[in-house]
Amino acid sequence: NAYFRKLYDIIDMDDRHCHVALVLIDEAPQFAVAFGTEFVDRLIMAVHARMKDMIGDDVFVARLGEFRLAVIDENCSIDETSLLSVFEKPILIDGNSITLSATIGVVREGVENHESVAVDRAVRTTLLRAAQKTPGKAMLYTPDLQDNIARSVQLRSGLHDALRNGEITFHFQPQIE
Repeated sequence: NAYFRKLYDIIDMDDRHCHVALVLIDEAPQFAVAFGTEFVDRLIMAVHARMKDMIGDDVFVARLGEFRLAVIDENCSIDETSLLSVFEKPILIDGNSITLSATIGVVREGVENHESVAVDRAVRTTLLRAAQKTPGKAMLYTPDLQDNIARSVQLRSGLHDALRNGEITFHFQPQIE
């Protein structure tokens, strides 16, 4: 898709740095259920247009998946505050004023392996952690985020296996007053 091609061209082909963000429109899944995917498509297009107006035409913005937008800034000038400001005012769709929030993961630096796949993984990790810990806000990538996610996946898997294998038992101790 366009996002991966752009990221690959900048990082892998031209060996340049860029800021990358993934923007998850928090209310989009509920709107899809309530009003249909066509409504959400128009909503995301309106957010896309506002984003281009507010942060500039020289910043790459593309839809990435059902409810996300990808942002690539080759000039490394955009910050998470400007991305969040896109959602400060309601968006008008079919005469309705729609208030939205977004959860944003941002990678500016700190990715150990400077390749497009590593930067993509870092920004996805950051968005995932932001959605879990601070929905409706932006989070900057730090290298420890990937370690934390890997540890939580291993812990969850280990607990699931232990439960399935009967390795966890529960003991009840009555409390007497």
